[in-house]
Amino acid sequence: ALDIDFGEGNLLNSTFDNIGNDAIDTSGTILYLKDINIFNVGDKAISAGEVSSLNGENVDIKNSEIGVTSKDGSSVLFSRVNIANSKIGLTVFMKKNEYDVPYLKIDQLTFTNNEINHVIEINLKSRINGNEVVGLVKNVDKMLYGNLYGKKSQKIEINGN
Repeated sequence: ALDIDFGEGNLLNSTFDNIGNDAIDTSGTILYLKDINIFNVGDKAISAGEVSSLNGENVDIKNSEIGVTSKDGSSVLFSRVNIANSKIGLTVFMKKNEYDVPYLKIDQLTFTNNEINHVIEINLKSRINGNEVVGLVKNVDKMLYGNLYGKKSQKIEINGN
């Protein structure tokens, strides 16, 4: 739906519904989000990658494969987040070794009816509702991208390119 590479800005009062892949996907981006509704997403509702910095409040995610992802040196700092009826609520992991560790902190987070609330890479730290959570899962990226969860990105050819 919305892919922002090396951008900066605000995303306010927005709704994403029935998205086949990622709803909000960032790389190298600084983004503030407020009053965001995301429903029925085939991959990640919000994905912060490659040293993105996402801050925000009042985010509602329902019926998504994966709620919020922080990876590859990114920082996600949110408050007042609801994630419901999704396969995985949160993921924090390293996909590309050339980046520093990612971080995720969410206050006033509510999980409702998700298959798994969070999957965090071994030795990575996050803070959820004021509590430090240390990851215990190895090779999180191997679970994602269409292997067990999420969707595999496909190259689309246009005019032979």
